[in-house]
Amino acid sequence: MDFPSLKDFALQIGTNEFKLKYGFKELYGTTVYRFLVQERLRKAQMMIQYSDLPLKSIAYMTGFKSMPHFSRTFKKRYGYSPSALRNNSIEDND
Repeated sequence: MDFPSLKDFALQIGTNEFKLKYGFKELYGTTVYRFLVQERLRKAQMMIQYSDLPLKSIAYMTGFKSMPHFSRTFKKRYGYSPSALRNNSIEDND
């Protein structure tokens, strides 16, 4: 799923990019960018646990340009790699 640029999104909701970024951070305590990355990682985590899709496909489907970038970002967020989650999920389901 592709998201509109922040500028386009701001225009759609009747504001400007600065006010969107500022208001979002005030309301949610995080930046729009960080929120979107967290949501992409959450979606990836679910896909790893509950699908048989290859990790590389999951990385691209959730908006990451490369597998190494996906793995680094995922591990930084969760403390374990996507492959470790996949291996544990498979073992848990047996």
